[in-house]
Amino acid sequence: MSTPFNPLPFELEAGEGLLWSVDKIPHTSTRQGLMWTGSALLLVLAGVCAVMDIAGNADGLLYMAALLVVLSILAAGTAVHERSSDRRIAYALSNRRAFIVERPAKADGKPIIFSFAVRPQMVFKYLRRGNGNMDYYLGEEKQHKATLRRGFINLAPEQDPACFFEQLGVTLPARGEKRKPIVYERPSALMKSNVWGKAFALVLFAVGLFLCSDDAILYLTGQETTASIVDYEEGTEKRGRRGRREVTVFYPVVHFTTADGRECYALSRYGYDKTPAHEPGTEIPIVYDAAAPENVTIKDDSILVTPGLMALGFLWMGWGLWTQWRTRREFSRQSYILVDVNTP
Repeated sequence: MSTPFNPLPFELEAGEGLLWSVDKIPHTSTRQGLMWTGSALLLVLAGVCAVMDIAGNADGLLYMAALLVVLSILAAGTAVHERSSDRRIAYALSNRRAFIVERPAKADGKPIIFSFAVRPQMVFKYLRRGNGNMDYYLGEEKQHKATLRRGFINLAPEQDPACFFEQLGVTLPARGEKRKPIVYERPSALMKSNVWGKAFALVLFAVGLFLCSDDAILYLTGQETTASIVDYEEGTEKRGRRGRREVTVFYPVVHFTTADGRECYALSRYGYDKTPAHEPGTEIPIVYDAAAPENVTIKDDSILVTPGLMALGFLWMGWGLWTQWRTRREFSRQSYILVDVNTP
């Protein structure tokens, strides 16, 4: 028997020899297959509707537009499918370990190797397909809330490693036998993460912080004094995340004296919801801008709540993007990434 090729980007351990290997197995996800099938069904449905509607009335142009949209979706699905077909997986079996080698589609991508130590019950499930191909499941990978089975998948009869498993003392599960699989998780840097979603959320938090920071800046940097409420001006503001509603707000008109002796009348930028909190003539603490005394707000700690939450969200998203970039940079320096799967 000829020596199998070595798909691993590293040398095996001393005394470890390669027994079997398979390469060039296309890898496509279930999501891509569903996208392909769904686009084809939508294409057929839109074509039938367009033909029926054109024969009956002039509204068929709408269905033709829908047909073009579906064609675009189909083209996008085809592009995704063709790109994913460039991704390859290699399987290998030595006298000590079983390997799954994932090669990304990008030429500069780093291969990921999953290493399973050989043990008598390492195959927790064996499946023979209707076309004669077979699956040897070695472990289960956790991806967020999903758990995916990993192993030697969709092997043709001429690629069957059954004799090598027998040589290593590995027994296949009998019909109805349930074995406990190895459950593992990739390092966080290798998991698919929504980078663009985090970046978009970071921008939203930055915009929100910019829009609501004026009152907070005035509160933190302004000159504090005591003012007398002269009157109120009634206004409305929209509140609530869901089902935005209008709330009546009473903005106090205050009279105060600045630090340099000027008397000012100004409308507070911050008011009281639903009902005035104080009667006219009541003295309340305020904060004003020394350069522009007409820029006034009542001194209320709740002014800092919304900007504070926006700032915390901005820092949290920024820190997440920074740590993710830093971790990926560390992984990119490696010639490959090896994930050793611990045996129970």
